Amino acid sequence: MAFAEPEGEARTKFAQEVAELFPPQGQWPEEACFSLPETNRYIELSEGELIILPYPARSHQRVVEDVVG
Repeated sequence: MAFAEPEGEARTKFAQEVAELFPPQGQWPEEACFSLPETNRYIELSEGELIILPYPARSHQRVVEDVVG
């Protein structure tokens, strides 16, 4: 059985319901951060706030390739 991803308003409601499962920003304890599943995203915890950093831009990747070689 395939999972159908919600769309539009249902997607927003689903995201809000999932967000309610986690601590509010500013109240994240270290152990909750470390209990998150593995991901390829960079995640930081700063003063109780969970920060999910964006992926590097293509221009950044090109510069790294030029520098590295």
